[in-house]
Amino acid sequence: MEESHTADQRPSPGSTLLLLHNSYFVCKGTQYHQVSGCAMGSPVGAVIAELVMQEVEEKALETSPVRPKWWCRYVDDSNACIKRDGVEVFHSHLNSINANIQFTVEMPTTTMGKNSIAFLDTNNTVNEDGKIEVGVYCKATHTSKYLDFIHTAQRKTRELS
Repeated sequence: MEESHTADQRPSPGSTLLLLHNSYFVCKGTQYHQVSGCAMGSPVGAVIAELVMQEVEEKALETSPVRPKWWCRYVDDSNACIKRDGVEVFHSHLNSINANIQFTVEMPTTTMGKNSIAFLDTNNTVNEDGKIEVGVYCKATHTSKYLDFIHTAQRKTRELS
């Protein structure tokens, strides 16, 4: 019998924490207890990750000694506009919020006198007039080769007896 909850009988935050702190898995015959984070592939993983990132983001932005001009985040990719002399302070502050979540920094590159940086498959360039030009970003390893829709590697067949 499946348990159901009415609006007044939702699972408590304590039961959610119990669920998150009791992840076990087996590898090569040995059982392990995962002490931090949500189990990979868990149906609640994406929701929990988003909630945790929102909390980290909110705390970081409220308490930071450096205020970004903007802050954008999608899942675990973020983009911020910060004066160069404040980047290291802001980066250290972000990494001090949660020891299990560590951010990396990617600085803009200058090509032909313009600063640009990749974010979520876009290339963002600041023009001389201060406007941002957005284009498509492809990694250096991008080959523009794709499998045909009816490629045999994607075809799944089964013989019926």
